[in-house]
Amino acid sequence: MTEAPFGAHLGRSLSPRFFIFPFMYYDYSEDSQLSFSVPTSVIHRALLVDEIEYHLVLLGDMLRSLGFDVSYATNLFEAKRALAVAPFDVIFIDSELPDGFGGRLVAELPEMRLASTPPVIAMTATDDPGMMLRFFSSGADGYTKKPLKFESICENLCRCGLLSPSIDYEPPARPAVDFQNIYFMSKDDNSRVLYYLNYLDRQFKIEIGAVMHASLHSDADLARQALNRLLSLTPFAETPLFTCVVESCQTVARCQNFALLRSMVPPLVIEHNMVKTAIQAEILRCQSIQSPSPHKNA
Repeated sequence: MTEAPFGAHLGRSLSPRFFIFPFMYYDYSEDSQLSFSVPTSVIHRALLVDEIEYHLVLLGDMLRSLGFDVSYATNLFEAKRALAVAPFDVIFIDSELPDGFGGRLVAELPEMRLASTPPVIAMTATDDPGMMLRFFSSGADGYTKKPLKFESICENLCRCGLLSPSIDYEPPARPAVDFQNIYFMSKDDNSRVLYYLNYLDRQFKIEIGAVMHASLHSDADLARQALNRLLSLTPFAETPLFTCVVESCQTVARCQNFALLRSMVPPLVIEHNMVKTAIQAEILRCQSIQSPSPHKNA
């Protein structure tokens, strides 16, 4: 059985409604119906082009918090198809896509006879200054490094005239880490909750280290095994972005694209640090419940 192309199942995991084309949504729930709608409170519309699901989800959350309507594409072909259907106010595009260099789309925009040519903001995980020069020589209007930062996104949008430089924009609130499954498994026994939290903290650290080692040494088996174990642990510290970055790394490791996997290590570490902070805060909270109050002893 051949494996589905990278990104083929992206629509199912991005959100309950995935933008196949702008303003055309497909709902994967059982009572779904194909429907067309135009958002009423949208300031601008953005097309995000990246083969990594985590980057699409993260950037999509940032832009929606700024009032943008967001559509996705995982390669150059899908991006051109989306541009042929409806207008966009800005395009964010990755440097390395499955079907070529992202700058190709930038160079071809003037030939596409669009009603208006949107500004293009390039994205890349590489430190090569030549990549930035290639993008700007293709006609890009902005440039941001991965891991993506909200401040850099806002600066680029201000430069393109899509945000006001006089406003301090707030980043989207990150979803809290949910430990409900640990409490359910522990039957609310505080000692068992503490045991599982400490075990989870240790195992996350071990598996993240294994992924980093596997990416550096191009060890496909180790990468797949470590990521499978990581994914099996994520239900006990539920947060959408951490689960999403692990799933994205798993897909990349399955394709044995180690250069891409190495570029995914920094966001994996960032999301793990967020989860680790939440685990340690929960451990402290449980310890404070377990410790007798000094007032009671008195």
